[in-house]
Amino acid sequence: MESDDSRTVEASVSADLAVQAVLAGSEPPDVERIVHGGTLPDLARTKVDLDRSDTGNNPSLEAICALIRRASLQRLGGRAVVL
Repeated sequence: MESDDSRTVEASVSADLAVQAVLAGSEPPDVERIVHGGTLPDLARTKVDLDRSDTGNNPSLEAICALIRRASLQRLGGRAVVL
């Protein structure tokens, strides 16, 4: 995740939704260091829940949803389940 707001980053890291790079010794006491050996760990399978109102047959909405699903699958590779 990327944000200019440090509180947003802290909240995302605390909720296990993001990782954060900090200088050794400057990490907050409530986070855990990842022993990475120079690389990030494998990411777990991810669910992407696409919520939308039921508007019946709306081709524009269906096209946008399809684009979001396709982009999520491409970005996350085989680790994603798009609902």
